[in-house]
Amino acid sequence: MKKYLWRIYYGDGTTFDNTQGRPEDAPPVNVQVIIQPNRENGRQTIHSWDWYYRRDNFWYGCDTWGLFDQLLWNNVTAVKQGRMMRSEEFDRIMKNAMADPDFSPQTANISKNKPKQAYGEGSNYEE
Repeated sequence: MKKYLWRIYYGDGTTFDNTQGRPEDAPPVNVQVIIQPNRENGRQTIHSWDWYYRRDNFWYGCDTWGLFDQLLWNNVTAVKQGRMMRSEEFDRIMKNAMADPDFSPQTANISKNKPKQAYGEGSNYEE
């Protein structure tokens, strides 16, 4: 049985996950949602960010300045770019991600998923 560690959902309806290659092998643009297991919540759905990066075996989302900060100070192993799209299309992709049978169901809507303004050292949400 395959063990899924993460899956990226793209705006064109395709996906890429750890069974298909390394994080750095995934297509770099048009990311809409990334899901990964979360021990507190079943699964974490990361979305609505400008950029996504992989560090310490987890995916995170950030804005441009946050990405610069991560690239300067941390061991980032992959970077992907988000893209805006029509709400109806995004909702369809999000619905598919939330129903993905390869990951445990999400048990709550946690604030770590969606972007919000952070000041100083920013949002430090480690798993």
